[in-house]
Amino acid sequence: MIGTPEKIIRGLSEYIDLRVSHFIIHFRELNNSTLKFFKSKITNKI
Repeated sequence: MIGTPEKIIRGLSEYIDLRVSHFIIHFRELNNSTLKFFKSKITNKI
């Protein structure tokens, strides 16, 4: 999924509603700031 945090949350939520519990996530640019952003904007809201 590509998009705003809100779009990604909606997309992941659809899978969670289907009882998917594990995801493999690939980041184009993986660094500490990207992980912190993903955690604060997406992971903590699901």
